[in-house]
Amino acid sequence: MAAQQPPIPAFYRHFFTIADPLVAVWGAYMTLAYPDTVLDSFVPRTLSRRDPAQFVLFQQLAAWPLGTAFLSIFLLRYTRDVGVWKIFQASVLVVDVVLGYAIWDALGRQGRRSFGALRPEDWGCIGITAVFGLMRSAFVLGIGLGRGKGRGKGRRA
Repeated sequence: MAAQQPPIPAFYRHFFTIADPLVAVWGAYMTLAYPDTVLDSFVPRTLSRRDPAQFVLFQQLAAWPLGTAFLSIFLLRYTRDVGVWKIFQASVLVVDVVLGYAIWDALGRQGRRSFGALRPEDWGCIGITAVFGLMRSAFVLGIGLGRGKGRGKGRRA
């Protein structure tokens, strides 16, 4: 007999199946339609220019958030298995951590880690990455999740 799964709290369910894919699709759209704007949000135009021959990198960069959005919309609505949700969110959290490091590293290489040197675009990238990373971390750690009957981790008996 399978252990009863605790329901995914509405806050997490809405965040991960609505807000998260919307932000992901928006990011992919911006990457494909406005690559100069995306590049400028990480590296100011005064420091770098995009070479049109590099557009393949922007296309590949857009693939991850589109795939993530697809899984957020369909996989997370298909299953109530907390374990599957945690595995998926942990995998995206790995990306959030790498993105956070990349932002930190880029700002350091540009000499722009001080508060006064950060632009609104920088704060947007940092804020979105941090908020979404914190939400994923909380979910993966089980903060706000109820306890199911049985073995407690959503595994089958």
